[in-house]
Amino acid sequence: MKTQILTFTLSIITCLSARAELKWEQTSVELHPTATDKQAVGHFKYQNPGKTPVHFKSVHASCGCTTAQSQKDEVPPGEKGEITATFNIGDRTGTQIKTVTVETGWKPTSRQIQKLC
Repeated sequence: MKTQILTFTLSIITCLSARAELKWEQTSVELHPTATDKQAVGHFKYQNPGKTPVHFKSVHASCGCTTAQSQKDEVPPGEKGEITATFNIGDRTGTQIKTVTVETGWKPTSRQIQKLC
């Protein structure tokens, strides 16, 4: 039986000037799908601890075999949510490292990275 490790990396681009930010529970998720699994799903939970809403400009995966979705387009202050990343395994074997980029806020922006393994 083949063991497969999947790594998702979540890139976060946040507006620094408006202090809009998300606090992430984890920046890396390691999954161990079985040989019969067709998909592996990781969840990145977050909260907006700031005083202004955080708006998602985009959420996208690094390749066509992975999709990423946000529950909402905007996160009000104090609210929680999650980004769901789904990797379609297909006939891939071995360790896979995937990234999900999340762009938030307005100008200027900065970038952070998170992983799904």
